[in-house]
Amino acid sequence: MCGCALKSVPTIDLQQLAPSEWNLSDPAQTVDLQPLQAQQLGEFWRRFSDPVLSQLINTALLNSSSLQQARARLDEATALASKAQAELSPTLTAELAYQREKIVTVLPNQSRVTNTVSNTNVAGYFRWEIDIFGAKRAAQAAAEADLGAAQADLQAAHASLACAVAEVYVEWRGLYSRLPLWRHLTDSLTAELRLTQAKVDVGLATVTDANLVSQSLAQTQAQMSLVPSALSAAEARLAALTGFTPGHWRQILESSADRLKIPSDMSLGIPLDVLERRRDVAVAALRLHAAVLRSVQADAERYPQLALAANSGWQAPRLTDLGGANTLTYQLLTQLSATIFDAGRLEQALRVQQARQAEKLALWRQTVLEALKEVSAEYATVQGRTEAARARFSAASEAARRYQLIQARAQVGLLDELSVMNTARTRWQAELDAAQAEQERRQSAIRLVRALGGGWVMQTQESR
Repeated sequence: MCGCALKSVPTIDLQQLAPSEWNLSDPAQTVDLQPLQAQQLGEFWRRFSDPVLSQLINTALLNSSSLQQARARLDEATALASKAQAELSPTLTAELAYQREKIVTVLPNQSRVTNTVSNTNVAGYFRWEIDIFGAKRAAQAAAEADLGAAQADLQAAHASLACAVAEVYVEWRGLYSRLPLWRHLTDSLTAELRLTQAKVDVGLATVTDANLVSQSLAQTQAQMSLVPSALSAAEARLAALTGFTPGHWRQILESSADRLKIPSDMSLGIPLDVLERRRDVAVAALRLHAAVLRSVQADAERYPQLALAANSGWQAPRLTDLGGANTLTYQLLTQLSATIFDAGRLEQALRVQQARQAEKLALWRQTVLEALKEVSAEYATVQGRTEAARARFSAASEAARRYQLIQARAQVGLLDELSVMNTARTRWQAELDAAQAEQERRQSAIRLVRALGGGWVMQTQESR
């Protein structure tokens, strides 16, 4: 009586779409890597060694309305899965009923006689719809798949929020670190302009020279004036992500040091591992699985249904008479029902589910391919910006060394003060470029973490 086995459901194999290795210029990233530990998922920020970043992300995880919505969806999916499981069980109900009825009888002499009839009924009812063709089991399995998708969606929201906070934090740190450099450059250009104008007055420089310096100073001041507003905008985004009003984090940010370090052991792993770690891919796969099961359910609902029913109880005119020998009633029923004609309703319901299944399959394939593309693109961006940052820092170091050299030569009278000013301008501009490149490198690393699913694998000692 347990019914036929559930119809075979197609499996979802990531290996159909995942390449065996990444098509990257650095073959060292395709070596065998140890598996990602479960606790690392969504907690990448702990390895950045920045307590302020950890505080920001932990606060966001507590206060975020997007996570609250994801948790509510998970609660709903949990309840629906429990409901679908309960549909497989029999139903037992109890009933207590009392009926009082007046019956008026007209006699042949046209007189009327009124009789009062009462009836008391206490009964229990049992019903079990046997899942012969697996419709209810398919519905229960689909609800479990939806529950898994809701869990993966919550994990995805967790990692996405953490990456968003980290990216804005890196932006704020980059802007704040460049603010004193803008001031140094402005001071240097102001002094250079003053010296150049003095030379123009005595005929040692032209008005064009002064105008060029003045133009550079104006452009620098204009760019510098944008920094405070950009800092305020970043602070406002951090406040919104963490559930506070703008300006809440300003004192903490300004009074703390920049301790953020991008780990050197970030590695891609093999594509299949990345796809299994990506929560959006898991969500798409589970929703596809649920759609397949609902197609199975819609197909099974076209076939006959078998139910077992029974009821038993006592029925008597008065409540005090219940329990007597002649008051017991019972009934057993086996019911087999089938739809003879419904104008194609069940057939069209099946087609609807099959269309949804095809849609979910296309969405799953798109999600997988987008994930592979995103990882490859973000990794290439990290590589490029790392090289750019290295070159910018090298240029900044060289500019600082040259500034010290020019300054030393000027002190012994070998060069004039204007040469020192020109070299100082080059130095501060190079340091600004280096700070900008470092911010971009950090932000691209955060985006790579997001592309990797909120974590990464660490290379083993042997693979290194």
